[in-house]
Amino acid sequence: MSKRAEKDLARLQGTAPVKAKNEETYKFVRAHCKVEQDPSQKLVWNVLMKAPDQSLYKGAVYRLSVKFEPSYPFKCPEIKFTDTVLHPNVEKSSGNICQDMIGGGVNWSPTQSVATLLEKLLQSFVQPSLDAPIERSLAELFKKDPKKYAQMIQAHIAKDLNNTF
Repeated sequence: MSKRAEKDLARLQGTAPVKAKNEETYKFVRAHCKVEQDPSQKLVWNVLMKAPDQSLYKGAVYRLSVKFEPSYPFKCPEIKFTDTVLHPNVEKSSGNICQDMIGGGVNWSPTQSVATLLEKLLQSFVQPSLDAPIERSLAELFKKDPKKYAQMIQAHIAKDLNNTF
């Protein structure tokens, strides 16, 4: 694992100092994410993410993987859900996340960190990006019938998720 990824992990786990300007980001992410290095793969992190209480996804705890290239931070890590997620910005079949929404892909800069990606992902549970959704039918339902969308999300959480935080 790159030295930068090791530092990011230590910051997310609360064992390394964080710059004052980033304290709120790390506080928010730590309250909602448990991050551990995969014991069998040095370039992979396993994440448990608890959706914010102010979102329609309240009570949901999802598993994600974060895969790094050896060139990190010059190449954005791949973050994807390993659990099924019903969300306009997440591809249901693969768990792939809209990179533009979280600041990854072509929007990635080496000055960013995994914490900033996770923060944006958490914020998307509160307010999904509906401009360029991956799952168009979910975006349409969210816009046209928010009550039905909320019921579908709560049914999904109750039926499909059994992770604990």
